[in-house]
Amino acid sequence: MGLFRKKGRSDIDAWAKVMIQGYKKGMPIDKAVLEQATDQSIRNDCRIIRESVQIVMRSSDYEVCEKRKKLIEERYQHLKTLLPFADADQLKLYDESMDQIVCLNQQIESRNETQKENIRQKRKQKQDALWEVTGVSYMMDEFSDSKKKKK
Repeated sequence: MGLFRKKGRSDIDAWAKVMIQGYKKGMPIDKAVLEQATDQSIRNDCRIIRESVQIVMRSSDYEVCEKRKKLIEERYQHLKTLLPFADADQLKLYDESMDQIVCLNQQIESRNETQKENIRQKRKQKQDALWEVTGVSYMMDEFSDSKKKKK
């Protein structure tokens, strides 16, 4: 079991590789710099996710929603790479962001169900209108046929 345990913040090289672009193993790095960079990056990703969720929930523009959903996914993937190095406060921010994503998914699902129901109702209205026109047309044909027979 111990062989597969994640080292997290104790593995400075792995942590630096995630946080610093172009990092080579053995380069000198200050742990305080890594902590600050990790905190800033996690907070930024969580802020972007939070704001994007709000935009998607409020926007009716399809393109804006799709771009923001893609941004949420990108920031989520980046956040996953930082999780092994997150402290307790940062994990709380992550949990809050995940809760917001769950709420967004529920709203999208609800919106989709509403749209499906609206489409069903419109189809039924069109079908009813067609039957009404067809029925009136049939009755008019019957009426004109009975007039012709009387003459």
